[in-house]
Amino acid sequence: MATINARFDAPIPGENYTSDVKNYPWHRPPDIVDYDEAVEYVLNDISKPEKMSMIYTMLETGGSVAGIVTIINLLNISNGKYPIDLSILIAGPIARFIEIRAKDYGIDPKMGTPKERIFTPEYFKFISGQKVSGSEGETETPSETSQEATEAPKTGLMGTPTGSGENSAPAEVQSAMLGYGDDENEEDTE
Repeated sequence: MATINARFDAPIPGENYTSDVKNYPWHRPPDIVDYDEAVEYVLNDISKPEKMSMIYTMLETGGSVAGIVTIINLLNISNGKYPIDLSILIAGPIARFIEIRAKDYGIDPKMGTPKERIFTPEYFKFISGQKVSGSEGETETPSETSQEATEAPKTGLMGTPTGSGENSAPAEVQSAMLGYGDDENEEDTE
């Protein structure tokens, strides 16, 4: 008899249209919509000694700055302080503030943005011991395989332009467009 009543306890289709849509803070307009005001609010909030000690503890136990910023932003969004799109914009300044404070405290924080490795079928063949390419005795190391995967495709819509070369930019310009500095390019080649 209890299972029959459980079926009738479900919401009625369309019931969400009759309920009050302002039940939750994220259903109402946010308190802060200005970039500078949002950054100032968060930095003042996390600068409190009890919150900074919690952040230091998370960093010392292996947490990343990106993870902490995500938690801070999710809490403020769920409390209706600022909208999601503004949280994305202010994530950088918050992360930088936490990084500076952590270094001043003596912690070398993990930023949480590791260089992503592109996993290709050749890489998985290599680590499983299968033949990767070439003749019987010839194999490639995983770093060679991942380096090949990062090269530009030769054909297709996203391929390297062909012709006189007037449509392609030099490698330095392309790196600058992607936001890579000279330091990052040197790290990639090592």
